[in-house]
Amino acid sequence: MKKNLIIFSILCFFTSSEVIFADTKASISVSTSNTIVGNSGSATVTVSSDGVLGQVYGTFSCGGLGSTDLYYYNNDGAAVKSKTYTIKWTAKSAGTYTCSVSGLQVGTLTNPEEGVKSIGATSKTITVISSSSSSSSGSSSSGGTTSDKKTYSSDNNLKSLSIDDFELSPTFNKDTTEYSLTVDQSVETVKINATANDDKASVSGIGEVNLSDGDNNIEVKVTAENGNEKIYKIKITVEDQNPIIVTIDDKEYTIMKKNNDIIDKLDDYEEGTIVIDGQEVVSYSNPNNNLTLVILKDEEGNLGYYVYKDNEYTLYEENTFNAVRLYLLEMPEDKIPDGYKEYTFTYNEKEYTGYKLNEGSDYYLIYAMDVNTGEENLYLYDSKTSIASRYDDGIYEYYNNQYNTDTKIYKTIIVGLIGIDVLAVIILVIKSIIKSKKRRNTNVKLNRKVN
Repeated sequence: MKKNLIIFSILCFFTSSEVIFADTKASISVSTSNTIVGNSGSATVTVSSDGVLGQVYGTFSCGGLGSTDLYYYNNDGAAVKSKTYTIKWTAKSAGTYTCSVSGLQVGTLTNPEEGVKSIGATSKTITVISSSSSSSSGSSSSGGTTSDKKTYSSDNNLKSLSIDDFELSPTFNKDTTEYSLTVDQSVETVKINATANDDKASVSGIGEVNLSDGDNNIEVKVTAENGNEKIYKIKITVEDQNPIIVTIDDKEYTIMKKNNDIIDKLDDYEEGTIVIDGQEVVSYSNPNNNLTLVILKDEEGNLGYYVYKDNEYTLYEENTFNAVRLYLLEMPEDKIPDGYKEYTFTYNEKEYTGYKLNEGSDYYLIYAMDVNTGEENLYLYDSKTSIASRYDDGIYEYYNNQYNTDTKIYKTIIVGLIGIDVLAVIILVIKSIIKSKKRRNTNVKLNRKVN
């Protein structure tokens, strides 16, 4: 059975690729090839093509500095010739890190006779030194001592911290690291200002910040020249006189009524509004899949999209399997084939439920919606390669029937062989009995002659 499922998965994968390869390349650039622990940096990979890009997928990683999935699917024929993906980081430990691309596959809409092909990509190396490292100059070639060692400043304090048009509580003090502020629901953004006490230190987290209803936890980080960090925390509470609170799995969530760019918007979803509990809230819909999404915030301030249907809320998570955007659904009882049992698997560090024939199999059946089309289907997911292909009952039945037919033939042959073996044993026993009887008769005759 496992062999049949492997054949089925391979057939589905190679027959589903409609995007084409043309002359493509990938290049990597970094903001700095050397940095100090605590400082920020970034690396970018650009995938470009002479033709119109059809799809891109792979992984861009800079070791312990971070990684990101490469994904693009051109479903409207847009004249896109390049896509750029960026990793940003704050270096936490010294070492050498290599930025590279793995599993990169690119297709274009140029030559319909060809399929998706892999392309190579260059790599870049980043060196991170510890904050205690120092540079030196003026060393003597005759064995003299090193002089003029540089000492890095450890000052990671702020000189000032403020918010335009508002007063922080308590009044700013460089040794006080937690502040609060309450604003009216009409306030959608605030501008945070901060100045480092040492001009060699860097400050992040300042500028204009978008607010959402409820508590907004903001961090202003000061990084000293030697890499030492200090974080000043600001809790800005947007007062909602009539919040909409919902409970999911014994946990309370607040429905966001507005989206002031507090969460990334989803591709192919249109922003609108719906009415919940008599109040208007921001919503997102996709005409292809008939899903309605709203934004919820949990008690820790984490935001997420949730599917809203019949006054119930379900976390919306997209997963991309070999360029197919899937929203995993609960498996209907009548869709589970005979012999399949429930198991869990991990994808993108999250746990999901699937069904398979036995514990040792790498193949799971999952039920999901294609986000681009809205169609719900069974998919066969290969946990070894992270490839999901649409599951076809007809192909499965063909291979299953073929397997059962072969099994019947093998059983018939085995039964026949066993029968032949039994018959041979019976014949040997009969022959042995006959020979034994003949020997007894011969012995009797000889005894008579002697007497």
